[in-house]
Amino acid sequence: MRIGGSHYINSYILPPVLSRYSQLYPGIALELVEHSSAVLTKMLEERAVDLTFSCNQLFMKDFERYPMFSDRILLAVPRAHPFNRRYRAFALPPRGVMNGHHLHGDCPALPAERCGELEFISLMPGNNLHDRMLQIFAAVGVKPRLKIELSQLATTYHLAAGGFAAAFVSDRMVTAAATPLCFYRLDSPLATRQFYALLPSRDYTAKAVRRFIQLVGEVLRPKARA
Repeated sequence: MRIGGSHYINSYILPPVLSRYSQLYPGIALELVEHSSAVLTKMLEERAVDLTFSCNQLFMKDFERYPMFSDRILLAVPRAHPFNRRYRAFALPPRGVMNGHHLHGDCPALPAERCGELEFISLMPGNNLHDRMLQIFAAVGVKPRLKIELSQLATTYHLAAGGFAAAFVSDRMVTAAATPLCFYRLDSPLATRQFYALLPSRDYTAKAVRRFIQLVGEVLRPKARA
């Protein structure tokens, strides 16, 4: 079975699913293909992969799809930055994100226009998070101050943790309490992303693929972040 995913999906979402699947079905060979969503949906169309994942509505219209998991985009600011003192009432430490405090209704959301005070690490155009970042800024009439553009979300996260600049990151990337970042829930509906498993539009789906999709839900839903 050939599974297509972005670096983010393959690194932060699929590892526990793949481990569990290989334990349950050791006779099924798995191949993990890593590309951008645009490339992967083209590969899916050509049947070069059996399934992939996306949160981009533009890539979904021609495929069978199943809701799988959600994530929340957070503002990540290097811990030593004075921004964190000014907005300490909104700041969350890594452990607060790991415990899901940012998902509670009483967690204060930072007004998105405050992001205009920061320099940003951005993903390159064409990436969903890059597009959402621009939409979040545009909605409040602020032009982002971009310091650098990168191709991988993981690199963005680690560069922010190194103190280079602020960034928008996924809450599912926050796995270490010692990470030197402060996180902020954003006051924007664009900060929530729903990801779907995409399959070629066809009458028959292999049992191995159907079981993999079911397992994604079983493994991830107990930790679902709405």
